[in-house]
Amino acid sequence: MKAISIILIMVTLTLTLGCSKNDPQLELEKAVKNLPRNSIGTPAYWYEMNGLTGWEKVILVFGYAENLEVCQYMVKLGKKDSPERDFKCTPAN
Repeated sequence: MKAISIILIMVTLTLTLGCSKNDPQLELEKAVKNLPRNSIGTPAYWYEMNGLTGWEKVILVFGYAENLEVCQYMVKLGKKDSPERDFKCTPAN
């Protein structure tokens, strides 16, 4: 299931960014806001990292019954791997 979600994200990003003549970041955020929530109404979440230029959207987490739980697990992994960095999850749609 995780592999399918990752493949779908990659295809979506490629199609969205490859066809855009505008700011790719804005086009991506616009496309994500139009994604439907899952069958129980759970939104997708951005896994974000506080980098040199501020908060950066790194991974879109969706396709799970509880997207937030998966994203929060990723935050724990990020902190374990890079304790000096900050990570968070924010609703995407």
